[in-house]
Order: sequence, then structure tokens, then C-alpha cells
Amino acid sequence: MIYKRFCLLFIAFAFAACENPVAEIAMPKIEAEPVMVAYLSPESRSIFVMISHTQPTQSQGNEELIKPDEARVYISDGTIEIEIPILSPDEEDEFNHWQESRNATPHRFFAIDQADFPIQDALTYTLRAEYPNGRQMTASTTIFPKEILEVNFSNLEVEDRHDETQNYDMEVRYTIQWESPANRPEGFTIGYHFYRRSITFNDQTDNWEPIGEDYPQEFGYWDIIDNRDKQSTSFSNTGRTTFDRRFTSKLNVALAHLNEDIIRYENSYNYSGFDPFTEPSVVFTNVENGRGLVGSYRLYELTAYEE
Repeated sequence: MIYKRFCLLFIAFAFAACENPVAEIAMPKIEAEPVMVAYLSPESRSIFVMISHTQPTQSQGNEELIKPDEARVYISDGTIEIEIPILSPDEEDEFNHWQESRNATPHRFFAIDQADFPIQDALTYTLRAEYPNGRQMTASTTIFPKEILEVNFSNLEVEDRHDETQNYDMEVRYTIQWESPANRPEGFTIGYHFYRRSITFNDQTDNWEPIGEDYPQEFGYWDIIDNRDKQSTSFSNTGRTTFDRRFTSKLNVALAHLNEDIIRYENSYNYSGFDPFTEPSVVFTNVENGRGLVGSYRLYELTAYEE
């Protein structure tokens, strides 16, 4: 009986509450911001720039003014400024490892070979993106010297697994060790540089044969080793990877030494959720009149496999 009375009172209260209009909640009006991301290194074969924009929870309509494919991107070393061309959709397919992990917002890639504009020690580089309506965003980074004292394998094993599987028939297991100077904030990450090749089946020899020139591809660089508190100057990292030797002529394990801006950006990016550029965005930025990051790093490569 008490239960029935409680239910009746609850229903009566619910109907009475519905008679009063609910006041609208005023949501903040946040416009989309342009985004620029580029990591520069003398050891990289090219300069890559990603242009995108943030995604407000309630669109204000200004995304049309900052479309990534309408931007023009420039790089300057303080003396010379040149334009970085946009990649075609087919060329962007080469960088699908970026697109898979950072595809929540529209973006385009711009790239130029370092043979046309080399990145050099101790210089400060400024990237500038310009839109048809005159809006610009800029960011700068200074290339720091190679300072790591020693990088080497303390353990390296290469196993042929061809009898077990036809795909990814080679496995590399390694432990890499390095020391670094204690005079600057820093971070590290480990990746792989595969030297790929195209192949074709030769009916006469009944075998796969390479065609054309080898081309490098970069993969990995997931977890950041943050050493900004200077707890240590000696490090080690153990890892493994597999690959199909038909398509691979060489594999390097690459240690990337990062500047502090990249560490702060990547840490905030990884902790900010599925789409870090949904407004309001809390991702660290050093881009003026926009968001994103232009940072610098140095690479140290050790060959783990070579034909």
C-alpha cells in the first residue's frame, strides 16, 4: 500500500514538473581554429606539414573559411622562404599510418624534399599557413644539435619464420640502449624505418623479384619516454617487429630525440580523448593564431636487418 502511494505521488510530481518549461542552456560559441602540425629534423628525407582545423561542439560556420585544401604553406629559415606544395590524394595514401590515427577532422598534407630545402643545425625555422581570406597562422622551432653520447644494441635477434607463416616471415627482437646529456629537457620515442620495394612474379624463374628502387617508410613512434625531470641519463628499450622480407631490403630501428614542445604536445594529445581537436581543445600548442605544433627532433638509426 505504501509502495502504491509512493508511485502515485511520483507520477503526479512528474506530470507537474513537465508543465513548467525548461530554460534553454546557453552554450558557449566557439569558432573552429586552424591547425598546423610539423616535426622538423635534418635526418628526415622530407618536410611534412599537416593542415587541419578544430571541431567545435556547435559549429559556427567558419570552417568554410579555413578549409585545409585551400591553405598555402610556407617555410622560412630567416633568409629564404619557399612554398611547400600540397600532396595529391594518391600521394597521401603513403602516409596512411597518420591518417588512421588522426583522422577525426578534415586534413591535408603538404610536403617538400629536403634536397630542395635542407633542414640544418642551429637554425630557426618558421612555418606559415595562409588562407584565401587573409588569415594566417605561424609557428617556429630551432634545430638542436645531436647530443646523445651513445646508441647501440645490447641484444639483437633476427628469426626466419618462413616455415610457420607465409606472411611476416621475419621477426626482429632487440634491446636498444642509449645515454643522453643531462643539460636539457628531453624525451624519446622508438620507431622503425623500413626500406620497401615493389615486387613482381617472374613466371620463368617461378619467383618474386624486386622492381624499381627501394623507398623508405616510417612506422611506430607511439610511446613517449618523458625525461624532462632528468631522473636518468641512461636508458634501454626492448621491442619486436615482424615483416615480409619479399618487400623489405633493410630495417632500421630509429631512436627519435624530441624537443620539449613535442613532448608536451604528444602528452596532451594522447590524454585528451578520441578527437583532441574537438573544441574546447586542451592540447598544448605553440602555433600563433591557430593550434597544433611545430617542433624539432634528431634521429639515431641502427640497422637490425639487411639483405
